[in-house]
Amino acid sequence: MIARVSKLPFPVSYWRECLTAPAPTGDREMTSIRYAHKNDITALVEIEDLCFTTDRLSRRNFQYLLSPKSHAVTVVYETEGRIAAYCMLLFNRGTSLTRLYSIATHPDFRGRDIARALMQ
Repeated sequence: MIARVSKLPFPVSYWRECLTAPAPTGDREMTSIRYAHKNDITALVEIEDLCFTTDRLSRRNFQYLLSPKSHAVTVVYETEGRIAAYCMLLFNRGTSLTRLYSIATHPDFRGRDIARALMQ
């Protein structure tokens, strides 16, 4: 999925620094949508392995895509003390295009509209 953004009002670094939005929830548990960081790689690889049988992102892929060198933004939905889902966007340098590179929800958390919350 590729989305055309009329104008990117802020550089990718802005989005990496500013996202701290609470997730919409009816649960009593604390939930949040936040940027992924290096400490999340094990959980992200687990979700990737559970959700996909081919073309999976490896630990090494996640390490690069979470680094400042990449033009990617990865957000996670955290609930019940676990990462339940993630969404990864790639920004094309010099254009207004953004690609939804990967989105996945852990099987234990499916059916709760978590992916929808990540996309909003």
